Amino acid sequence: DSTKVGNLIAVSKQMLKYQLGIDMEIPIILTDTAVGNAISEANQMLLDEVKYTDRTDYMLLKTQKSLNEYDLKRHHLSALPSLAAFGTAAYTYQTNDFSKFFGNQYVFYTVIGLQLKVPIFDGWQRRSRVSQAKISLTQTENNIDNLKRGIDLENKQYKTTLKNALYTLDNQERNFSLAKSVLETTREKYKAGVGSSMEVSQAQTEMLNAQSNYFQAMLDVINAQSDLRKAMGQFK
Repeated sequence: DSTKVGNLIAVSKQMLKYQLGIDMEIPIILTDTAVGNAISEANQMLLDEVKYTDRTDYMLLKTQKSLNEYDLKRHHLSALPSLAAFGTAAYTYQTNDFSKFFGNQYVFYTVIGLQLKVPIFDGWQRRSRVSQAKISLTQTENNIDNLKRGIDLENKQYKTTLKNALYTLDNQERNFSLAKSVLETTREKYKAGVGSSMEVSQAQTEMLNAQSNYFQAMLDVINAQSDLRKAMGQFK
């Protein structure tokens, strides 16, 4: 049914506009150049290497690892002796006669010293804190390794999906071109009186079906690209 196929094409175009961020009221025309550029971009994405640093979740774990390392270092250093200098200076005044408050009865003094702290035994608290800090660091490192494996798997899966989508698009483009050629030939035969209107109607329906499949294949490529971009951290 040509009406049904026409509706499918209209829906496919609207979905394609949505994915491309185009105003729904603007007519969409897929030129050979536009399609070629989209396919070239998709093929380039298949060659791009994974950059873990582009992923926000990876960078958050790297930051957490740095914090864990600083925490472990802090607990290790707490076992070392510490030496600190201190000092103070002040004026003091004492009198039983308030009228002499503004006299020269002030006494200036200073205190300067060193404070040495030598940890001896803290009931194994430091050892416990160091052990816990090591565990936290190991857990974060394991999380980073697991995330990297997950990112690699995601990229392989989405690249495979994109490859399949491009393969399907190529086939649907060939089918669409063939259907248009058949329709044109059928119309010429009808004009020459050697074809029937039913043949023209059937060829037109097949062309519309091929066009609908072509638009859907293009939409699948765009969706596959979007998924791969997310997996590669290109969407923030």
